[in-house]
Amino acid sequence: MKAKIVFLMIFLLSATTAFAETMQELSLKEANLQGLIVEGAMQEVCASMPFVKDASAETPGVYLIFSTHANFMPTSTGNASVQVFLNDSTNPTADLKPEDFPNNWARTQIPIAGLTEKNTLKICGKTSNSITKIEVLEDSKLGYYKMPVFELEKTVSDTKPIVGKELEVTLKAKNVGSEAGIAKISYWSIELNIAQITKGDAEFEGIIQPGETKTLHYFVKPKYAVQMDLASAILEFENIFGEKKKAYSNRPTLWVQEPEFKIKAFYNTPEQKTIQPGQKVNLLLTVRNDGLSDLENVSIKLEASQMLNISKTSFENLSFKAGETKTFGITASSIEEGVQELGCTAEYSDYKVVNAKCTPLTLEFEKPKQSPVLVLAIILVFIGALIYIYIYKPEKKKQE
Repeated sequence: MKAKIVFLMIFLLSATTAFAETMQELSLKEANLQGLIVEGAMQEVCASMPFVKDASAETPGVYLIFSTHANFMPTSTGNASVQVFLNDSTNPTADLKPEDFPNNWARTQIPIAGLTEKNTLKICGKTSNSITKIEVLEDSKLGYYKMPVFELEKTVSDTKPIVGKELEVTLKAKNVGSEAGIAKISYWSIELNIAQITKGDAEFEGIIQPGETKTLHYFVKPKYAVQMDLASAILEFENIFGEKKKAYSNRPTLWVQEPEFKIKAFYNTPEQKTIQPGQKVNLLLTVRNDGLSDLENVSIKLEASQMLNISKTSFENLSFKAGETKTFGITASSIEEGVQELGCTAEYSDYKVVNAKCTPLTLEFEKPKQSPVLVLAIILVFIGALIYIYIYKPEKKKQE
């Protein structure tokens, strides 16, 4: 087990070393420049570092980096800066603020295309009212390196999606550098505030070789019908100086549309003309998508009078193709006489559009009415019974 761990450590060390190659380095001290000190408020001091174009500059995939080691005193908060100029240019190659110096180091890429045989790198320090002293240390250095360089792009399959409908997001991380690099790609969690990630690969961690593109695909559902910018994807890596760095993708803009929601719902008329209390009546609910777009996650909420009992109160997670019709069976009953109403509302669950109400159905519950002939017959029987009792019962008493 120990042997495996040692082997793994050796492998990782050798792999990390292979991800960066130093071709040539020259410090300020080696160029006979003892650093740079600027003192006093609102002061500027410049120093120049001559250097000769190295043969490494002609090697494909080589980058020229100036590493500036600087201290800001008595505070690192303020408008002070360190500017870097190449040759006679009046436009700085870099305008570095105190926040650009994590751990007191800042890295500036010098364009190799702008080099001549003999060159000058001018470094200028500018203090402010709060930062009254700047030191650019003599171990600052100019170097030629082979290294990984990452570009991260984010695209979407549809810039005008419908809210609640899936669209595809594609992340492309390309190593445009000259060495392999370990990269970790992830989505920014703030994106979940405006869109739901439904499926796919939104994260990656591994080695990306020079010239290789790592492509990720995942799907989201926008939550709101507004113009929105998806959050940047994040690529984390370690640069050739052992510093943790992050690269961010672009932010695609979405113009999210409201869904076309044309759901029609209605009940059939029950066959029974008279419905008795306690009797169950069979009903059919017909739902039709009259829109031109397919719909998912549609729910139908049944709305019944207080005394009306129904076998089903809702139908959830329904999907409808454009023009599709579906029917659903339910039963209804009431324990009391009277007129009861049954309605419904259609909702688009992903967006909470509540704009489709079905035509309510009226159900009348009443006890069956007695036939007049039957009622007359009962009355006659009752009268006959009374007559019989009146006539025959007294005679019976006399005989006794």
